[in-house]
This record gives sequence, structure tokens and C-alpha cells, in this order.
Amino acid sequence: MGRYLLLGLCALFSLSLTGSYGQIVLTQSPDYVSVSPGETVTFTCKASSDVTDKDGKSWIRWFQQKSGQAPKLLIYGASTRHRDPRADQRQRFWN
Repeated sequence: MGRYLLLGLCALFSLSLTGSYGQIVLTQSPDYVSVSPGETVTFTCKASSDVTDKDGKSWIRWFQQKSGQAPKLLIYGASTRHRDPRADQRQRFWN
């Protein structure tokens, strides 16, 4: 089997956060990793300040970006898996 290069992108999305919170810096570790199919990968994302709304929900989103393709939403609210009803079940990122 071949190896895959995985690029995790942690992102912060909210128009209201810019004005209310000022600049928030996100730091992802590692930037990318090369793995074989079936291997477990862990990325971490740290914010320079609080990134939750008044209800305690996180504004952090995780995306997967494959070479030459647009980013694909994987996780929202820091830990909830995004389920695309149109996705082909055999090609899901999560097994």
C-alpha cells in the first residue's frame, strides 16, 4: 500500500469573533504527516485565547485538504464530525 500525506487545517470561523475578541492565533501541530492507510493520526490545534461562544460552543473547525482539491469540512464545534449526506460511504475519511 502507498503512503498518504495528510494535511489538517484548523480554522476559526465567526464574523462576530473578529470584532469582539480581537486577533486570535491558531497553532496546529504537526502541520502535516505522512501515513499508510489505516494508521491513526492526531493533530492538535491551540488558540491564543478563548474561542467559545456564550453557550460554550467552540468556533474551531477542522478541514481535510487533498492535493489539488478544495478543503473539505471534517469536524465542527471542535469535536463534532461533519456528515455529508452526499458523500460516498466507501470514500469517507472516518472508518
